[in-house]
Amino acid sequence: MKRLVFLLLMVCTGCASSDRLVLTPPFDMDGVRITKMPSLIGGIEELQASLRYPPQARVEGREGRVLLTVLIGADGVPKEIHILESQGPDLDAEAARAMAKARFEPAESDGVPIAFKMSLPITFRLRSNSAAPRRVIKTE
Repeated sequence: MKRLVFLLLMVCTGCASSDRLVLTPPFDMDGVRITKMPSLIGGIEELQASLRYPPQARVEGREGRVLLTVLIGADGVPKEIHILESQGPDLDAEAARAMAKARFEPAESDGVPIAFKMSLPITFRLRSNSAAPRRVIKTE
């Protein structure tokens, strides 16, 4: 029987450090010794880069952070994804889609991979047009 460890790890982007819960292994949770936290393969930057901004959200200029709770299996594959903080159905769906494709190095208990539940933010931010290179057309 696989052990399932539930931990709500709030990883906030833009939050003050006092708002973050930071756990450094080893620690015990519900009688299970956690010796390694799960880690997102490629990092949050790669996950952010895989996002496809929903067209309607882009037109409306909607931005924000979708907070997901993810059950990461002992195999490193997301098994369950739930929305904790919503930014609307289209942004929520895209955040969940990207997370479903993500892969993790699983959490471990004394060297044995285990399932682990944590929360991760997905931030949607439109790029400013002012930062884009301008095309100069010469007329004579």
